[in-house]
Amino acid sequence: MALRQAKSFDDTRLIEQATVQAAEDTQKILKAALKWLRKERLIHPSTEKGIVEVFLVIAKFLYCEETDSLTAENYGDIPVIIMLRQELKEAKQRAENAPPAADESLKWLNWPEFLACVHHLEAECQPVYSYGVMRSPTAIARSIQRYLLFAFLAYIPPNRQRILRELESGKTLVRGTLSPDEIFEAEEDGKWYIHLMKGDYKTGKTYGEQWLMVPDVLYPYLEAWLNQWRAEFSPKHNYVFTKENGKPYDKPSDLSSIIRRTTHRLTGKLTTSHLIRHMLITYMKRNGASDEVMQSLAEAMHHSTKTQSQIYDRRHKFEKVAVAQEVVMKLAMGESVSQLSGGRSLTVEEIAHQILQLPSGDRQRLLSIFNQS
Repeated sequence: MALRQAKSFDDTRLIEQATVQAAEDTQKILKAALKWLRKERLIHPSTEKGIVEVFLVIAKFLYCEETDSLTAENYGDIPVIIMLRQELKEAKQRAENAPPAADESLKWLNWPEFLACVHHLEAECQPVYSYGVMRSPTAIARSIQRYLLFAFLAYIPPNRQRILRELESGKTLVRGTLSPDEIFEAEEDGKWYIHLMKGDYKTGKTYGEQWLMVPDVLYPYLEAWLNQWRAEFSPKHNYVFTKENGKPYDKPSDLSSIIRRTTHRLTGKLTTSHLIRHMLITYMKRNGASDEVMQSLAEAMHHSTKTQSQIYDRRHKFEKVAVAQEVVMKLAMGESVSQLSGGRSLTVEEIAHQILQLPSGDRQRLLSIFNQS
C-alpha cells in the first residue's frame, strides 16, 4: 500500500514501518546471499555488483506502483531502493578496486600487436595460396569478412560489438556526402559512413546521433564484400556481416568467438572484443595522448572521460602516478608548470588528481614547495 493511499496518520506510520522493515529484511537476504557466494562460489566483486543490480531492478518492478513521483523522484521514497542503491555504490567500489578475475595477460595485446594481427588478416584475403593453388570462394569470403571485422575495430575508434553485429547497409552503413552541418545526401560514389541514431547503441540516449567515417583504405574490401563475397553465404537478412549459414550474428558470443579464435591462432592470446577498447585507451594513455585526443576518443567510443579513466585505462598504478612524480621533481628543480611533461599542457584537475596519488612523503614535499613560492 503506497503512502498516498493512507487514510490516517496511523496508516501512514504503519506503511512507513513496513517499508523500512522490508528494506532491512532485503538487506539481510542480500548480504547472506553474497556471503555464501563468496565462500562457496568464490565470486569476483564484479559479479557481486551484477547481483545487486538484479536486486535493484526487481525492487523497482515490485514497487513501481508504490512510489509517489509527486513527492519523490526516481523511487526516492522507497527504503528498499534507497538501501539497494547504497549497496550498489559499495559493490561498484569493491569491483573497481579488485584485481581482474582472470589472468588478463593471457588475453591482452599491446595495440601494435593487435594492428599486426589486422595486417596479417589483410594478407590472408589473397585469392591464391602461397603455394600457387586458388582458394575456394567460401574461403576467400571468410577471410574478407574476418579482416573487415577486425579492421572496423582497428581503423575506426572501436565500438561495442553490437554495432558491428547490427551494421546494416543503407541504414547504419551509408554512402554519400556529409556537410559540416551533418546534412547527408546519398551518393553512389560518395564516402562510406557509420550512421548511428540513439537507439542503435548502448549509450545512445546520452550521446545521440553520431557519424563515423569509414577509412578509404577499407573501401576495396568493403565493396568487394558487399557486391560479391557476402553472397557466398546466402544471407537471409540485410546486415553487413553474416554467419556462414546465412543467419545474422544475433548474440555477442558469435563475434567474440571469431575474435578469440583468430587472435589465439595468430598470437596465442584469447583476446575479447570488449578488451580491444581497453587496449587502445591504455596504449594512448601510456604514450601521452593529449586531453583533446582522449576527449575525442571518448566521444567516438560513446563513453565519458571519467569512464575512460576509471574503466578502460588499464595502466598500472605506478604508471598512472609517473607524471605526478615528474611534477614533483621538475618543480623542485625550479621548472614552471608549463614546462612539465615535455611541454604538454596539464589541466589543474589533472595535476591535482595525480598529486593525490603520490606517496604521502612526496606529496608533503610538493606542498612545501608550493608554500615557499
